[in-house]
This record gives sequence, C-alpha cells and structure tokens, in this order.
Amino acid sequence: LGEFAPGESKMLISRDEVEKCIQPHLELKNPELVIAADVAGDGRDSSVVCLLEVERQAGVIVAANVLKLDEYRSMSDTMEFGYLLLHLSQDHDDCPIFIDAIGVGKGCTDRLKEMEANAQGFIAGSKAFNPGRFYNQRAENFNALKVLIETQKISLPRNQRMIEQLSNLPFKYSEKGALQIERKDKFADYGLKSPDLADSLMIGMCRSLLNHNAGDNVRLLEKLEPTEQVA
Repeated sequence: LGEFAPGESKMLISRDEVEKCIQPHLELKNPELVIAADVAGDGRDSSVVCLLEVERQAGVIVAANVLKLDEYRSMSDTMEFGYLLLHLSQDHDDCPIFIDAIGVGKGCTDRLKEMEANAQGFIAGSKAFNPGRFYNQRAENFNALKVLIETQKISLPRNQRMIEQLSNLPFKYSEKGALQIERKDKFADYGLKSPDLADSLMIGMCRSLLNHNAGDNVRLLEKLEPTEQVA
C-alpha cells in the first residue's frame, strides 16, 4: 500500500481514485479540525483555504472530511489573508492552522504568530521524516494524501479544479529511489497550472503539533478497519 513501482504512470493519483472519494462525510472517531492554507505568490494562481475534519491515531491522520475548500483569486494582501485564517480558527475553537511558509507565505505565517494564532509554518522542501522513501516533506505529505484517497478514507468535495489537480501530479524518483513530486516550476512542461487546491490538501496532511509523523500513514492505515460512512 502506498508503494510506487518503476515504470508506472507518471501521475501520482488516478482520476478514478479521486472521483471515488467524492462521497458522503465519513464517521470519524474523536474528530479534530485543522486549517490548511496555500498562499498565492511565486506564480500561484490563487490563495486557498482548506478546513478539514480529521481522525488521528498516535498523531497520524487516518481519515478525513474536507469541510471547506475555498479559492481567493484576488486577495493579494497577506495581512488580510492572515486575518481571514485567524477568524476561521477562532470560529472553530482555535483549531490549528498549517500554512505554506515559503515566499509570500512566510510573511503571513509570521503575522499569524504575532497575533498568537495557533499556527505552524509548513516548508515543503524540508527533509522528510522518512528520507529513505521521500525526497522531502512535500512528497511525504502527498503520499499520505494518496493513501487516504486510495483507501477512500477521505471525503472530498465535488470540485472540478480539485479533481484535475489531484489527478495531475507528476512524480519521479530521485537517484536514491526517494519519491519526488515535480517542482511547481516544472508543471508548465506538462501543460499544467499551479496545483493550489491540491497543495492545500497536501498541507492538511501535516504531522500534528505534537511532532508525530504523518508519513507513517502507509503502515498504520494497513491495520485499520474501513471507516463507516454517514448516510
């Protein structure tokens, strides 16, 4: 589960698997709310806010419902975007905010911390927790999302842009055999735009603030019973 053999499709997740997850919300045990944000800048089309309801075991996300997935195409003011995230967190019991902390996102992350928000910056290029399998944390988190999708342990909204982005994530292997998602500046080579919606979902797979490793999803999910659906 979650392994990638040499020679298979260059896209990480199939459209068919994504569409199977456009389903009723799952029944979660001890659900927690998490906000994930991808901040526009450096060629990105939109800022995106994602609100997820997640179930964790030992800090690992094992099932999730996407409650909100909103794009903000005209919001260039990072302070305004920071306040939007802060208010959303406050409206949901100060739930944690995971935010892309590279480039423009760093300023937004710093502003949230100044406002004492429950925020943690995510740096996609950071060393993976399992560097033998994953090139960086971006690859590790996308793999965690892939596992949830392939096991249908995530409820996704019916959003065509999201479907297109999730099913068009080019990947390769490093010289050491670690999974690597193509850099965003290479997406144009495939005729693809910046995957803002997919990135926000990927950021939502972050390890918890208790320093647990989201990359362990693969091993943990193999042990779980299927999650029941709410009609």
